[in-house]
Amino acid sequence: MTTALKEVLADSRVLIATTTEVDKIPDGIRGLFTHELEVSAPDEGEREGVVRGIIEDAGIRLASDVDLSAVAVKTAALVAGDLVDVVDRAIVAKRERLEKLAATATKQRGDVVTVKDIHLAGGPSSA
Repeated sequence: MTTALKEVLADSRVLIATTTEVDKIPDGIRGLFTHELEVSAPDEGEREGVVRGIIEDAGIRLASDVDLSAVAVKTAALVAGDLVDVVDRAIVAKRERLEKLAATATKQRGDVVTVKDIHLAGGPSSA
């Protein structure tokens, strides 16, 4: 493996590798890298800022009772990529909840109620 990595490095200007278990990387391989950077998981305040940034960049509207500081507490040790996944999963859960609500309203009313109708109506169910 070291020989293969040396061949890659011979043709490369920059090689970046990541791991969560640096202690398991053999010294022969670690020695091929000229720099090591350790990036730790963001703290609670940083996680809240990351989540807020993801939400703002995506143009997501939050319900007034959403507490991003509570989300930050519950996501300890997660990094930015994990936090993007948390927001993505919340979006999927919201979509599924609204689709179920639309289906239930359609059955109860007899008229077709769409997710767009729920969004246009506003209120706590649409957030």
